[in-house]
Amino acid sequence: MNQLKYHILSVIIIVNILTINTKESFDNFLQDKIKTIGNYTKEVLDIFSRMQGEMEFPQDVWNELYKYLNSSKTPNLLEASNNGWKGVLQHGQENRTNDPWINPPSQYHESNFTHLAKIDDLEKVIIFAPCATVSNIAYYRTFLTICGHEKLSRFSFDQATIQGFKKGFVFETFSSAFWHASGSHLGWYSDNRVEDLWNLIIHQASLSSLPRDAFLLNLDETSSEILAVEIMDIYENMFLNFDVYKWESVFKKYQYTSIYKSMGALLSTGLALTLPIKESQWVVTQLGKILIPNDYNLIVDKYLPKLSAALELKKVNVSIRDKIILIKKIIGVIVKLSYGVIFQEELIRSDFLTSEKITYMATLLMPIFNKFSNFLTGYDHYTYIFDQLQQKSRDVYPGRKICGGKRFSHNIWHEQTANALVDLFYLADDINRLISGQNLN
Repeated sequence: MNQLKYHILSVIIIVNILTINTKESFDNFLQDKIKTIGNYTKEVLDIFSRMQGEMEFPQDVWNELYKYLNSSKTPNLLEASNNGWKGVLQHGQENRTNDPWINPPSQYHESNFTHLAKIDDLEKVIIFAPCATVSNIAYYRTFLTICGHEKLSRFSFDQATIQGFKKGFVFETFSSAFWHASGSHLGWYSDNRVEDLWNLIIHQASLSSLPRDAFLLNLDETSSEILAVEIMDIYENMFLNFDVYKWESVFKKYQYTSIYKSMGALLSTGLALTLPIKESQWVVTQLGKILIPNDYNLIVDKYLPKLSAALELKKVNVSIRDKIILIKKIIGVIVKLSYGVIFQEELIRSDFLTSEKITYMATLLMPIFNKFSNFLTGYDHYTYIFDQLQQKSRDVYPGRKICGGKRFSHNIWHEQTANALVDLFYLADDINRLISGQNLN
């Protein structure tokens, strides 16, 4: 099958060569084909695109993805992405009875069993929620945005943190797709473990300039002393070298806090830099009751007092100007995140929010909310072309146009969090700058 595939591709290349007029056009064409031929990630993206009614995954987006996945800064990331997708689809093809592939979770509204178009011998793979599955490709766009921003300016974090964050979104793309395609236990576990970890990376990065404290970093004194970025490197090695059925044993070796606790802690750190301890505790309590009802008490009663003491010991002094700037940024990030949370389906269960009219309007209005949020944060999302397109909700994932206006909304959560979490990373960078004694621009 692979030999036949290469013969066909060779014929396609020869035919195209005959129609190319200039050497420059030929060189560009050839480079595109080199990036595509035999690349499993690109094959999967093309298959998903065709499943959603499109010809293929956009070549310009793939070229940019290939450049950064194959970067010297993350030399194994493209192979990890390829092997991750292979593992996911192997699980779907084999569909072992001890962890069945098609086991739709009841909390999500989308149920549209769709055969994945054939990749070699994977004709048995069925996707039960196509939009919720394919919308995870928005996380590849998060990866691109961080790569693009890294070229344009400098982060205050070390390289391990930046690369760990980027890896997390590559892994989340296929891990979350795994869960929404299959409903399997391993899919759920993969999605949650990676999701929790990249958010913990953001939280820990925001405290880079404070003396290392296990509870402040992990929100749990019993957690491992190993940093989140180090665990992400272990996961990369797992995706590179381990069979899909061994993933869970690696995931279970490392215990760390949930995305909701670490996200709440990060926002609370920002508030602690702008408000007195009592006022920040009150704000976190009010927001926590709505957004993280099971987790806010730990942040209010333990995290904030200990953080406040650490900030006082370091003699962190934030100017009035920087406090105002930071508050605006926090509000802007919350606006973006909240727009995704509303449509997550699991946190807020509502037939109204998943009605056709509401999901249609929510999909349509997303760029407006993004623009308002960007106005508040002041983060530059309009210099790098693929970041611009993400803010405007253009071609963020295959079939986006056909996913709005349906009786489900989890795809909105994926697209919006993929956007908002870039801002959360920028916010962590600003918090770290203030703690280290720098000013905000």
